[in-house]
Amino acid sequence: MLLAEHLATLRDRLDEVAALAARTNKATVLVVQQFPVVEDDGVCFPPVRESIANLLAFVELGTAHDLDAILACAEPFNWIAVDADHKLPESARIVQTAGSRVPPGRLLFYSDNQVWFDSALDMVQRIEGGVSGRTVVMCGLGPLADSLALTLPRIGACVIVPDDGTSPLHASIVLGASQKRESIDAALIQRLPANAAVYDLGIGNLTFEAAELARARGMRLYRLDNRAGISSAIVRLLETDNMVSRLMGRVRLRNVEVVAGGLLAPAGAVIVDDIRCPTMIFGIADGHGRFKGEPLGPDDRERVQYVRSLIGRALAAGPSR
Repeated sequence: MLLAEHLATLRDRLDEVAALAARTNKATVLVVQQFPVVEDDGVCFPPVRESIANLLAFVELGTAHDLDAILACAEPFNWIAVDADHKLPESARIVQTAGSRVPPGRLLFYSDNQVWFDSALDMVQRIEGGVSGRTVVMCGLGPLADSLALTLPRIGACVIVPDDGTSPLHASIVLGASQKRESIDAALIQRLPANAAVYDLGIGNLTFEAAELARARGMRLYRLDNRAGISSAIVRLLETDNMVSRLMGRVRLRNVEVVAGGLLAPAGAVIVDDIRCPTMIFGIADGHGRFKGEPLGPDDRERVQYVRSLIGRALAAGPSR
């Protein structure tokens, strides 16, 4: 349950978001993150973050009751983004509570495990200059480890899972991918070359002895920072919301089908960028998800010309249309 100190912190976060919104005129998003493991409890309020496009406030929790109390104070936010991963005993109830308390137009769902993975992979590739042709030692279990093990070979990495032996491991990248659990001990560090880079992607993967030995051997040590991942995930959610709620649609004009924004159009439909205020034509639908190739037939050319003329007149008329 929310204690007095939780409520005080929540009020501070709300005041900070309100002040930033007034100054920047950016949209506000409350990001509701579930704890990644059952051992975590209580409620946490990470610092408010200003991204390029919006203002993000965060709450980390593990029960639907706590979410219900948070949502009672969340009216000022433009959107509520809820972690929909099923990883805790109350995950299903958390998602259900969000669905029943937040209007559909303000509610967004995302996967925090996916954000964690995206951030981890981006960080490793940026620091290492890519992993194609590299050997990567994968340590740990769970969703993050599973996603990395599936994806790394697809981008050219050779993934090995260490055994319990003592023979040297000829790899310059080591990934600890258990979420908030140890997966790298000193014995493993001893088997690595001195120039290895060790990544704590799941947070808390190295034992104290492993971290000390890695530093003593001059290895590069990194810990995941997923700020870029969550910011980009929110941008993607809002872009998707814009596409679904504003750009998507279909209309029939003088027997010409016009479609935009992610609908599977029938053959011969003219595909435009925005169903309400189109500015360009992407092509003619082939009826099963792609565009017809050139040269177009006479009927298709006539449809394109008709829609192009409508767009031209609307653009010439200006905003008053």
